[in-house]
Amino acid sequence: MGRPRLEQVGHAHLDALVELAREYRAEGSTSLEPLPDDPDTYLRRVRDMHAGVGLDPGHVRMTSFVLVDGERVLGTGQLRHELTPGLHRDGGHIGYAVRAGERGKGHGHDILRLLLVEARAHGLPRVLITVAETNAPSLRVAEGAGGVFDGTILSPRGPLMRRYWIELPPSESGIPPQGSGDGGIFDPDGTPGPR
Repeated sequence: MGRPRLEQVGHAHLDALVELAREYRAEGSTSLEPLPDDPDTYLRRVRDMHAGVGLDPGHVRMTSFVLVDGERVLGTGQLRHELTPGLHRDGGHIGYAVRAGERGKGHGHDILRLLLVEARAHGLPRVLITVAETNAPSLRVAEGAGGVFDGTILSPRGPLMRRYWIELPPSESGIPPQGSGDGGIFDPDGTPGPR
C-alpha cells in the first residue's frame, strides 16, 4: 500500500462509493444517500454542491472527497466552504468517515490532515469540527490535529457533540499550527511534530 491521497469525488469512484454507501447504510448512516439507489442523482448533487448551484435551504457550498490508497476507497470527507448558523452550532466545516474495515489504521488522521490542506487552499483561516462525544477515535483525531475545545452542545440529531476549532496557518503549506491536542503539530508528510 502507498500513501493515501484525497481525490475529489467523481464518476471514477462511483462503484467503490456504491459499495461504501451500502456499508455506511448497514451502520445506520445516510451520509452517502441516495447513492446506492440512484448514483446519477448523487453525482449530480455532489457537482452542484461543489459549484454552489441549486442548494437546498440551509445548505452551503461543499466539496466531497474520497481517501484512496491505490484504487481502494478508504473513506470519505466533506469540506463546507462556509457556515450557516445551524452548521456553526453543529456540523462545522469538515465531516469525514472511514469505512469499517479500515478503522484503527490512522486514516481518520489522514483524511482530516488532507482536508485541512484543502480548507487552507480555499482561504479558510480556521475550521470548526463537531464530534459526537461518544466517538473516542474521532475526538483523538480532532485533538491530535490541534483542535481547541469550544464546548459541548446537544445536536438536533440527538447526540452530545464536542466542538473543536483548528486555526490554519497563513502559509500555503497547509500545516495546522500547534494546538491543545496531544498530537502536536503536523509536518508536511503528516507525522506528529514536536510540541
